[in-house]
Amino acid sequence: MYNHAKLIHLIGLILWIGPSTGGYLLFLLGRYQKNDAVVLWLFDKFVNLVHLEAAGLAILIASGFAMRASVPELRYARWLKRKLAIVFAVFVPFELAHLYIYDFVIKKAISTGIGIAEAMYLYDKFSIVSALVLLITIPFVFWLAIFRPGAIVGD
Repeated sequence: MYNHAKLIHLIGLILWIGPSTGGYLLFLLGRYQKNDAVVLWLFDKFVNLVHLEAAGLAILIASGFAMRASVPELRYARWLKRKLAIVFAVFVPFELAHLYIYDFVIKKAISTGIGIAEAMYLYDKFSIVSALVLLITIPFVFWLAIFRPGAIVGD
C-alpha cells in the first residue's frame, strides 16, 4: 500500500505545483506583451488550473496520510511531524486564500466587469507573497521528505 500511496503522492505533487505555475507564467507573458484581451481571457480560464492545484494538494494530503497509516512507525517520526506542520500551517491556508481570491474576487470582477484592475492587483500581491513563502517552505519540505533527519536508517 505504501508504494501505491507514494505514487499517488507524486502525482498530487505534480498537480499541485505544475498546472497553475505554468498558467501563471502564461498570464505574466500576456501582461508583458500588453495584450489586455489575452490577459483577461487567461485570468478567466486560470480558475480551472487553480482548482486543479487545490485538488493536487488534497491528493498530496490524502496520500500522505495513507502512507503514514501503512507504516505505523511514521506516527512518531519527527521529520514527518515537521513536514505536516508546514503543510497545515502554510500550504493549506495559502491554498484556501488562493481559492477565495480567485473564486470570490477575480471571478466576480470578471463576470461583472467591475473592479477588474483591483482584483488583478490583489492577485499580484498575493502571488508575490505566495512565491516568496513557497520558495522557502517547499524546498525545506522536500529536504525533510528526502533526508528524513533523525530517522533510523531504512525508515
